[in-house]
Amino acid sequence: MRLRVLQVIAVLCAVFVAGSSAQVTIDFGSRSAAQRKVIPPNFIATQLGFLSGTGAWQQLKQGGFNQVRINAQLANVFANRSTPNWTIIDPLLSSLQTAGFKPLIVMGYTPGWLQPNPTTCPTTTFGIAPYYAAPTDINAWAQLTVQWVQHVNQTFPGFVTDYELWNEPDRPTGLCVTPDSDSVRIATYLSMYDAAVPAMKAQARADNISIRVGGPATVNLAANWFSAFLNDSVASQNADFVSYHYYLGYDGLIAQGLNWDGAGGHPSEWHLTQDPKHGFAAVFNSISGVVRSGSQPNPSSTPIFITEYNDDSSFQGDCCRNSPTYSPLFNTMVVADLLNSIYSGAQNVPGQISYFAASVPSGQFCLLGTINPGMDCATTGVLQPYPQYYAYQLLAGSNFLNLNSGGWMPVSVSIPDPLIGTGFFNPTGNAVVLVNPTASDMRGVQLTVANPGHVSHTGVMYLLNSRNQPPATSTVVMSAVGSALTTTLNIPALSVVALSLPKTSGNSADFVAVVSPTSATLNAGQTANFTLNLTPIEGFNQTVNLSCSGAPLGSTCSASPTSITLDGTNPATVTFTVTTAARTSAAEMLPPGNGRWIVLLVLLLLAQCGVSRLVLRGSRIAILIMAATLLISCGGGSSNSGSDSPRSTTGTPAGDYMLTLTATSGNLTHTATVTLKVN
Repeated sequence: MRLRVLQVIAVLCAVFVAGSSAQVTIDFGSRSAAQRKVIPPNFIATQLGFLSGTGAWQQLKQGGFNQVRINAQLANVFANRSTPNWTIIDPLLSSLQTAGFKPLIVMGYTPGWLQPNPTTCPTTTFGIAPYYAAPTDINAWAQLTVQWVQHVNQTFPGFVTDYELWNEPDRPTGLCVTPDSDSVRIATYLSMYDAAVPAMKAQARADNISIRVGGPATVNLAANWFSAFLNDSVASQNADFVSYHYYLGYDGLIAQGLNWDGAGGHPSEWHLTQDPKHGFAAVFNSISGVVRSGSQPNPSSTPIFITEYNDDSSFQGDCCRNSPTYSPLFNTMVVADLLNSIYSGAQNVPGQISYFAASVPSGQFCLLGTINPGMDCATTGVLQPYPQYYAYQLLAGSNFLNLNSGGWMPVSVSIPDPLIGTGFFNPTGNAVVLVNPTASDMRGVQLTVANPGHVSHTGVMYLLNSRNQPPATSTVVMSAVGSALTTTLNIPALSVVALSLPKTSGNSADFVAVVSPTSATLNAGQTANFTLNLTPIEGFNQTVNLSCSGAPLGSTCSASPTSITLDGTNPATVTFTVTTAARTSAAEMLPPGNGRWIVLLVLLLLAQCGVSRLVLRGSRIAILIMAATLLISCGGGSSNSGSDSPRSTTGTPAGDYMLTLTATSGNLTHTATVTLKVN
């Protein structure tokens, strides 16, 4: 009933707006605000799936994609118990590195020799052996993950930095356990995470590589999974990000006749996307609240990754996923809604969203495939972009809105129904994105860009719909009204209209400093690395000096390099290294330093200088008093002289410390804080 009411309201809004003007206002006043919300670089990623070949990967690059999610294939790499087969994974990593992609590694699954025998796990839908069985020896399995990290760190130094432990462990066919229950799955998953992830991080530190690891990569989104993960004493302290998957529905949606607008009383993809309880933004806001109340060191800034998403997870075609008409709308709306989540309760935008998938021809999921009447993602011909590809090219591509270079959200976004959209800005300028999901043209839409900063009044307008793939471009001239820029737009039915206002020179040049990770746990004597990303705004091209404060006793914190000159456009990175000292102790009852030698020297002189036997017999106490007096008068050569207690323990004391990383250029100073836990 609720969904039907939403559909009626949307139709009435469409009729009203089609005949009257709508007012859209994007306020970019956050350009110089310290509280601006960051959009991280490589915000939009994809699951690689079965895509291969440098030509296809270059098409992905042109679409703005720079990061892909792939499987570590532990079951295959370690199929032979004694000899890992690195040829399973190395060629793929090498190809991705050459093509300029960064991988997000799903650290799974279980080799046959670590699976229960006989197994109670059913085969998967495609008849694949149950590689998703929980390992019979969790510690042995954890050591495989450590070997994997060590190998790639040595073979591809610094290339692999992001890991996700397992895939959909909340499903019986995601993590098979005995007995088969959700509580056992949670306990088993946490045991695997607790055994593997601290060991993986320790290996990375030994290799002088900074890595991020997260989970639990669930798909059913039960709150007990997130609560258990974020309150587990080990997992919570080793969760660099929280991940989940989201689909609007499953096979049942298609069986119910899923269509775009709900015609005929069927489920509506448009309205499911906007549902106030189950839409993409609503679910993200809900999970953000759980993450914010977790026990991890940085609950208010823990990144949240959506490492799989699409309209439904059914491995069959549907109304809209590959549709030239509806796919660009759906995918643009998802990105806009997730970015706008900061205006409705989320602490930050997602750390990353990963479209499923670049190529799964057997499931009709793809960004690239053979264009044929069935639009079924076949790969038996020349691979071409599917309609959804163009939505991401428009949003993320460097020749379009350039979202994947990173950026920031405006102060506010005001867009009336039924329009859906967002805005953002980055070093190249301001961007506005509007989606008309209705079958009616929307004419006379009044767009106001408030506090635009130093941007050109002449922008580029993009039109993406079934007739314009790739997007058509035209010029739009904005009018200055006070401190704002305005224009009037006509947005065709079932279309995406985007506007880019390129940056011009101005005097508000600045830079933003963002640190990753925001916390680290180590033992005394070990080293932790933090990366500070410096992104110029408005062409900032000055030298930035770096420093660190708050390092605990017996440790050092240093920046490399200690200064860096930004080029006005591209982000730059600085590594802060915290080196702690191992703790030692010595229970020495004699005074420390030179004091003990003075005592011995006094006694020796007394013995050698002919002190009378009478004195020695009758006044032993006097000798001790004399020695003590000499010792006190000379100070013992140490600040602790005169004490007969054990010497203090040396090295870095255990505890939680907050360090401040500072970036300064002229009168501009930006800081980032990190938490260091020393065991």
